[in-house]
Amino acid sequence: MSSSDKPPGCTVQTAFEPLLDSREAAGMLRMHYKTLERWAREDRVPAHFLHGRWFFRESELDAWVRSAVHSSSQSVRLNSGERHGI
Repeated sequence: MSSSDKPPGCTVQTAFEPLLDSREAAGMLRMHYKTLERWAREDRVPAHFLHGRWFFRESELDAWVRSAVHSSSQSVRLNSGERHGI
């Protein structure tokens, strides 16, 4: 099947993204793995609970960090603007 034969909106993923365990993901985020697991239980970080263990996708964590950094920089700009009467 060629790409032109695919139904509209259908995408093909070329490679499987491996799941990271808590320790691997926590190492990337430079935090303790128990903290990351707690955040996962609290639904504060994108995570997947499979067979009694937490797993994470690097791409989801990257998007989560970027979103958090973007929203906090927006917040800082808004707060500083308010103080200066902007």
